[in-house]
Formats: sequence, C-alpha cells, structure tokens
Amino acid sequence: MSSTYAESQSTTALPVGTWRVSPAGSQLGFKARAMFGLVGVKGAFSEFAGEIVVDDAGATGELRISAASLDTANAKRDKHLRSADFFDVSDHPTVTFSLSKVTAADGGGLAMTGVLKIRETALGVTAPLRVEAADTGHLVVSTDVAVDRAAAGVGWNKVGMIQGPARLSARLALVRDS
Repeated sequence: MSSTYAESQSTTALPVGTWRVSPAGSQLGFKARAMFGLVGVKGAFSEFAGEIVVDDAGATGELRISAASLDTANAKRDKHLRSADFFDVSDHPTVTFSLSKVTAADGGGLAMTGVLKIRETALGVTAPLRVEAADTGHLVVSTDVAVDRAAAGVGWNKVGMIQGPARLSARLALVRDS
C-alpha cells in the first residue's frame, strides 16, 4: 500500500508505510546535571536500529539502542555509566523504546506514547514528536523528553552528585522499507 504524506495526515500525520531508522543522519543523545548540579554532562549513543510502521490504524514501532555504545567523551565516566550502577550493559545490553501510538497533541503538533525499557525497568513515556521532513522515501522525526533516572532504574547518585532528570533527545532519519 502506498500513500502520500497529505493522505495520511488525518490519522497520525505520518506517511503510511514501514520506515527503518537510518543511522546516517540520526542522533540519540542525553544530558544530565552532575557535580551537584553545577556541570552539565552530555552524551550520545552511536549504535541503534529500529522501525516505525504507519497504517490506517496508527503508528507503532521500536527503537533498539546498544547501551554499550554510549559516549560522553570521558572514558572513565563511560565505564562507570556502563557498570551495574547505571546501565549494567553486561546483563542488559539493549535499551528499547516501544512506540504504541502517535496522536494529535494539545495545542497542535503530535505526541508519541510508548514504553522506555532500561535494564528491567519499563517506564511509560509521552513526548512531543516533530516531523522535520517527509516525502515518499524519507522521513525525519525528532523528540526530547525529561526522564526521572530513578524511575527508569538508573538512579545511582552518590551524595547527591547528579541533579534532576536526564534529558533524552532523538532525531531519527528514516527510510521507507521497500
């Protein structure tokens, strides 16, 4: 089944089809406040894959992220983030986001709802979804959301060194699956 962007706007405002994440042009990042809230820590994940299926019933999909691919430009910190204190990559190598629906957001735009799974913790997430570009073969979407680290299962915080939620951001370039 093929459809144009305009034809599918009545359901999800995403073009109908199966879309695969293209690592080229995609970015997954995070930010947190460390050192008692004084220093911002930024990082990115370099290995991920996923897909979104859009049909007349809505949009679903999954993003799979290699937790070991995180990079904050500090090898010692990265090693600690990969440890059992945080992502525990030896026992839980994959972080997943399972998209369950895309809806119209209050005040315009789109919202996505799904489950973020880190380690054994599944956390319900609703976040804005922006369509940056869409044509018959390419789709670019982006989002960002604050996540309570403790609720997500990565709440290590020795003497209050890490402050507030982590901010997750994604810009995904997708290509239509043939």
